[in-house]
Amino acid sequence: MKSNEGLKYPDYRWSIIIELKYLSDLKFQQVVWCNAELPHLFSDKLEATIESFEDLRFFDEEYDRTKLIGTTLRNQHEVDLIIPLVESLDKVIDTIGWNKPDEIYLNSSEWGKVIKRAKDAYKIIGQDKLVDDNGNIININDIIKIQLEKALKKIL
Repeated sequence: MKSNEGLKYPDYRWSIIIELKYLSDLKFQQVVWCNAELPHLFSDKLEATIESFEDLRFFDEEYDRTKLIGTTLRNQHEVDLIIPLVESLDKVIDTIGWNKPDEIYLNSSEWGKVIKRAKDAYKIIGQDKLVDDNGNIININDIIKIQLEKALKKIL
């Protein structure tokens, strides 16, 4: 299934898939988010992922998350995968505090749960094919690989 089929906000769906991939990939996190030798942009930090999820109201416990069905998520099962991931992220942030270096979060004893829950969500939500504006299918693993290669070239 294409990520843009049947959803009100397909571009946000694409963002969710990419953020889930980032959250499920410890190597990416260590190389791109935590490497002090890289010139960092806002988009290559954990904070960007968290703020993206905040924009989508994933952290908003008062919000009826079933309203996400048909907008950025397809069904209740996807909502049920996102909620424990967000709860895990929230627990790490509550324990450590906000606005700390990314490596502190990654070294948290709870970070393994974040990665596992992101992988669980990505296995389902990430099955969508990402399609660019020209109808070309984009392989998210290629995106990650290119970003990692660029990051490594900058520090080697």
